[in-house]
Amino acid sequence: MSEQKDEEEQQAELDDAERLVIEGVGRVIDFWGFKQNQGRIWALLYVLDEPQAQKQVQQKLDLSKGATSMLIKELKRWDVIAESRPKHQRPTKFEAADDFLSLIQNVFEEREKAFLQEVNSDFQRAS
Repeated sequence: MSEQKDEEEQQAELDDAERLVIEGVGRVIDFWGFKQNQGRIWALLYVLDEPQAQKQVQQKLDLSKGATSMLIKELKRWDVIAESRPKHQRPTKFEAADDFLSLIQNVFEEREKAFLQEVNSDFQRAS
């Protein structure tokens, strides 16, 4: 049991360069008005270049289980990350989409589209 715990803790460790990139992407994403941890999760998956299970993401970024689950769902909805496993294989692992500029464009379009639809609905109700 202790040996398994040591392996999990070792897997959770990131080197300094990886941490700097992950935190930097998180700050950029936060600056753009998104959740910092969304950027951190995407950056983790991108930097490690190997699919990660939700538990691994949670441990490596020191996030709660609930927050990790919610953030992963949001990132999947925006096609920023994707599941990387055959159906019915456990645990589900995730990988980052790697075209960063297209990702940002897609997310902005989705976010702005919802905002503009809301404003349009308000204008229609006002007339």
